[in-house]
Parts: sequence; structure tokens; C-alpha cells
Amino acid sequence: MPPDHLPDLRLECFIPAYNEAVDLESNVLRLLAYCRGKLGDGFRVTVVDNGSTDRTGSTADVLAASQREVAALHFPEKGRGRALRRAFLRSEAEWLGYMDADLSTHLAALPAALERLEAGAELVIGSRLLPGAHTRRRLHRELLSRSYNALVRAAFGSRIKDHQCGFKFLTRKACRELVPQTQDDLWFFDTELLILAQRAHRRIDEIPVSWIEDLGSTVRILRTILDDLCGMHRLRRRLSEAGAPGG
Repeated sequence: MPPDHLPDLRLECFIPAYNEAVDLESNVLRLLAYCRGKLGDGFRVTVVDNGSTDRTGSTADVLAASQREVAALHFPEKGRGRALRRAFLRSEAEWLGYMDADLSTHLAALPAALERLEAGAELVIGSRLLPGAHTRRRLHRELLSRSYNALVRAAFGSRIKDHQCGFKFLTRKACRELVPQTQDDLWFFDTELLILAQRAHRRIDEIPVSWIEDLGSTVRILRTILDDLCGMHRLRRRLSEAGAPGG
């Protein structure tokens, strides 16, 4: 359960974690040290364990017990989208969002995102495809990412360059209005949230980030692609039934 000793919670950074026990402690401590140095007080790092079968849950509990600004949430079902939706809607922070457990996105993006929220953005998302971004990943991952993003832009009229980067933050108000409308329980959750936000005319700031692929990632690429395509089909059908085909 989240701790109750941070009454003036300005930022809650969620770390969705599925079988991340090997690097979870070191990565959370690295993020924690960075936030303490850059943000001062008023932040929380919350590990969201979704159906892990290794020591992820117990590692998160140890971190929460030993670090004032760390909390742990446990959901028995696997599914990043489902876990993030539940976690987001529990948060009382002014700003909330998530970073991938491997911290592939350079931490320098965090204060940059908060500056945009301070300036009036309702969602701030990292992009590996904007000018100024620095990305290191295998060629086939690069091609798959660019193809997916082009497909989403064509299918929904999206203006976003990178829908899938594991770095997204939003205001509590935007969260309460948009997140309950999402339905996907898996990886398409991110894209669905962004499409709904654009259709609601929310201000979305996309910022270039430095990003390094985690070669030890547990993500199954082909399975994720199929899940995303199914998610796109469901969302197009849903929007069409609502009288607004595509984007």
C-alpha cells in the first residue's frame, strides 16, 4: 500500500514491473537518488508488480519498507495496461506517470517533462523519433517501431511521432478524465490513451529523449505486435460505433 506520510505529493512515478527482480533494486535506488537530488521533497516512486513469478514483489516490498519515498503495489494478473490503469486511478499526486523498469529512457527527461507540465501541458511523453533524440537499439526494433507508429498515425490521424516510448506523465485532472476511458490491459494501453487524449483536444507535449534498448528485456516482440494490432482494431471499431471512424 502507498505510504501516508507524503501529504503534499506533487509527483508519483510508477514503475510497472513484471519479473524484473534482477535489476529492480538497483534501478529504483538510482531513480530515487536522482529524484532526491533534482526534485527535493514531494515525490514518490511506486513499483507496480503485475503478476510477477520471480522476486519482484518481495524486492519491491523491501524497498518500500526501507525507503521513505518508495511504495509497492501488487496486482495478481499479468498485464501492464491493466496495472497502470489501476495504479494511475489510485494516485492523489498532482502529476503522475511511469518509466519502464529498465530505465531505458535517460533520467534527464524527468525534470524536462515536469517543466512542460508546469508550463501547462496535460500530458508529456518521451519520443525516440523527434529531432534531438538519441536512440540505441537493434535495427529490427527500430524498423518495427517506425512501422507501428506510421500505422497508428494513418489509422487514427494521430499527430504523435512515438506512441510507445516507456516514458509518459500527465496531470491528475487529465488522468481522471482519460484513463477510465481506456480498455486495453496490455501494451496498447499507451497508444489508446494518447489517441483518446488527442480526440479530447488535450495538450500533449512530445519531448526528445535519450534511450538505450535493454537487451535483457522480458518483452516478447511478436506477441506484443499481435496484441497491439488487436488493440488498434478494437479501438477503431469502438470509435466507429461511437460515430467517429478512425481519428
